[in-house]
Amino acid sequence: TSRRCRACRSRRMRINQGDDMNETAIRKGTIMKTLTLALLGLVCLLALPNVAHARYRDGMNLYQYVQSAPTGGTDPMGLWTKRSSPNPNRQVYESDKDWFALDTIEALASRVDLSSDVAEVNRWLKGGQLTFDDGSKATPGALAAGDLKKKLCVKQQVSVPNVWIAANLMHGGDIVDVGGAVGRFFGTDLFTTSKHKVKVDTFNDLDNAVTQYSGDIWGIVIFGHGNASGYVGNKDGTDWGYQDKIINGLKAQGFRIAQAYPMQCYSAAPNGTDSNNAPINWQKAWESVALRVHGYEGMNVLGIDTKK
Repeated sequence: TSRRCRACRSRRMRINQGDDMNETAIRKGTIMKTLTLALLGLVCLLALPNVAHARYRDGMNLYQYVQSAPTGGTDPMGLWTKRSSPNPNRQVYESDKDWFALDTIEALASRVDLSSDVAEVNRWLKGGQLTFDDGSKATPGALAAGDLKKKLCVKQQVSVPNVWIAANLMHGGDIVDVGGAVGRFFGTDLFTTSKHKVKVDTFNDLDNAVTQYSGDIWGIVIFGHGNASGYVGNKDGTDWGYQDKIINGLKAQGFRIAQAYPMQCYSAAPNGTDSNNAPINWQKAWESVALRVHGYEGMNVLGIDTKK
């Protein structure tokens, strides 16, 4: 009896020790996954510096300029006022009629981070006939270069592109693919609240979105796997396409979008090849359709470009 009791106690101790070890392993695994997701989120946030930090232009902290309340939509210097828009694809701005107003089309371009080149303005600006301080009139789509600097002293409204396309093609792989979902959450859901967010999860849907919202696209971010031949898609190759197709789709708008974040490896490779196997500089290709480009010449390793 004494031996059986000792054996039972020994067995229970081993079982308890095993349970403790299993619980410890589970806790360690949970902690590691949590830390990994947090790290991926931080990396993706840092990789999108434009939405993570206060922005500056000409030495001015724009966030501080609006007194830490950017959603108020009021600029005391008359640099246009944001108004509600019936069309989520376009953001409406209204000129200030006060005598001291500095509302010009050039100032609006600066405010919304779009090009002030007259040919591009005539593609991204929409609205009715505009009346300028000197009595002249012009209509978006037929503006002359000199019109961009003219003061608008009459209260009137125009609209600008407002679509932000966020593509997550990182699916069907390992835990690294979680970075696409985490990055899109931090970079899009949390920090592009004023934009009409269009989320897509396949290359075909990405291509269709670029076509569907042509003329209204303000920015784009793409999470996926890639190579210097322009491949962008998922890890196992079941959902993919060539990034020059997306670039050509954006080029059809006739103006450069404000921001482009092709986050896949080699998205900005200077010595790549396109879908026709012709040499191409991917950085310059993206710069032909976006004013601000954040891509990768080499591999994207937790937000670090291996070629820089």
